[in-house]
Amino acid sequence: VLGHEHVLLAVAQGDAGELLVLDREDHGVGVVQAHDLDGVVAVLGLGPGLADAGALGGVQVGVAAQHGVDGGAGRADGLVQVGAVLVEVLGYDSGAEYENSDTFFGANVCRNANRISDAKCGIEGVEYKLEANDGKNNLHSGKNCTAHKMWEKCGEENENSISFKILSRDMEQGFPGNMEIILTYTLLDDNTLKLSYKAKTDKTTVANFTNHSYYNLNGHSSGSIYNHVLKLNGKYFTPVKSKESIPTGEIRNVQGTPFDFTKGKNIGKDIHCQDEQLAFGSGYDHNFVIDKEGNELVKAATAYGDKSGIVMELYADTPGIQLYTANFVENESGKNGAIYQKREAFCLEPQYFPNHINERNFKSGILLPDEEYHLNIQMKFYTRQK
Repeated sequence: VLGHEHVLLAVAQGDAGELLVLDREDHGVGVVQAHDLDGVVAVLGLGPGLADAGALGGVQVGVAAQHGVDGGAGRADGLVQVGAVLVEVLGYDSGAEYENSDTFFGANVCRNANRISDAKCGIEGVEYKLEANDGKNNLHSGKNCTAHKMWEKCGEENENSISFKILSRDMEQGFPGNMEIILTYTLLDDNTLKLSYKAKTDKTTVANFTNHSYYNLNGHSSGSIYNHVLKLNGKYFTPVKSKESIPTGEIRNVQGTPFDFTKGKNIGKDIHCQDEQLAFGSGYDHNFVIDKEGNELVKAATAYGDKSGIVMELYADTPGIQLYTANFVENESGKNGAIYQKREAFCLEPQYFPNHINERNFKSGILLPDEEYHLNIQMKFYTRQK
């Protein structure tokens, strides 16, 4: 729709799935059919090769909101919000596929991201049993996670921002307390997509959200991400005990290991090294400690697509960030007829450390009834010469 080095915001209009396309100065530049996007509410696109709204030739991020479907799950102003999910580089053609997926493409994971050992946790002296959906452990809050539920649009909507809310009910995922969650997507003037989460609870509970987008900056069906260059602002990582990916509690220096991304390197450079930690994760599936103090927002990662020239800077205010190289994605049917395979994308998931609720050496993501939880993630996109 727009050419080289342009950013667009597209807003769904009407039941036909038309998109009102705006440039970065918010000037309307036309209407297109969202034939490949199933009525996306907001799309951020960047870079060359953006032939039409469904091409996904450059970076594409947005809010998946499928127009009303048979058998429905609810509507909001003619749209169905499936997990308030991001539609970026890897994804599906329909809301139903997002709802039923276990890959967590673009998902907003609440209440707890990553793993909890033995699918149980103690809060204020009470042990809570969770769903064991990853062997004997709990992963991403189980199958009843918010990523698989319908979110409701809320608040005032404008050209640059849209908000969604959801109520996670007491014991719905095994966690105590009714938790009200609001997520706002905002497109900033400097080509940054901002995700702002906030939540309140009526009982002490776990609050550790993340966004689980799968990135391939060369395009969603462009193959391996081995030649993507990744730099992480983290001198330490949390090694795991076994293939179950539960941390040992140690915080280990990355220097001299395949986990050293402090100076930037190709993702595939060391991924096949004979290393116990890489063998446990079948590649990278580990938490890195972000170099920061307190809860300030800092640059956690920078990634570069070797073919597209697209750069993504990811900012977060969390203690850690999980690098996952899609090691367990195999023959996954995606959008536009794509079949995704392992290591054709990578995830950067801001978070408290895995198993934080049970590991005394880690900062715990506990939310009290008189507090408000906040998580801020920002993704800035631009291009540079290849």
